[in-house]
Amino acid sequence: MHHPHAFVLGGTKGLGHELAKKALLDGKDVTIAGRDARDCELSTSTDTKLIERLRPYTVDLATSSQRYPFPPFARTPVDFFFWNAGQRCKGALEDELRNTLIPANVEMSITRPVQILNHLFRAQRENRHPLHLIVVSSVTSWRIRSDETLYGGMKAAQAQIARNLGREWPEGLPGTKVLLVNPGGMRTTFWEGSGIDTSQFLDQALVAEIIWKAVSEQTEPFQEMQILRQAGTTIPVIEYGAKKPE
Repeated sequence: MHHPHAFVLGGTKGLGHELAKKALLDGKDVTIAGRDARDCELSTSTDTKLIERLRPYTVDLATSSQRYPFPPFARTPVDFFFWNAGQRCKGALEDELRNTLIPANVEMSITRPVQILNHLFRAQRENRHPLHLIVVSSVTSWRIRSDETLYGGMKAAQAQIARNLGREWPEGLPGTKVLLVNPGGMRTTFWEGSGIDTSQFLDQALVAEIIWKAVSEQTEPFQEMQILRQAGTTIPVIEYGAKKPE
């Protein structure tokens, strides 16, 4: 019996953890990829419902891509691939800290994930196995935020790559779909040490449920959705379609 396989790049904590956890509870085989994949909360869980279908894959996206082999996509075709990886990078671009983070941020946010995606698609096409790519970008990809030039630029690049793949991949492998998700801020470890009040931010488990529901309901080859915060409440507003940059 074939069990759908979900691969979560950046699946060891935060939203990625919740996306992987929901997939496991729904009976899917799940690969979580990250630098602490074998030591994260899911991998060390004693709940057999969570770990019996779990496959940890250790990769550090912020280091040279040549140091790590690609995941074995040819042996284990993917049904759902989540591109959910990144790091907080807040501050003026001219700051020395920002300048030292630029190479690692580009490697983690764009270079390494795109290399993995390219390898994934070749393997899927050889296996004639369509997939559903879910790209988790951010509202910051189109909304200007103070001192987030580098982070916003990487998220905008990620979003535009998703839009292009939304045309390219379904043409190259019929049945393939691409979903671009731009969520607002969530209460995750992403914000630790930032000094930002996250009490009104979105609940990551709820956002994961919303994303999986959108995945199950998507019929078009490409779809873009926004999961927006509302002032005074943690209940999100869901909108479909692209947003004009502001």
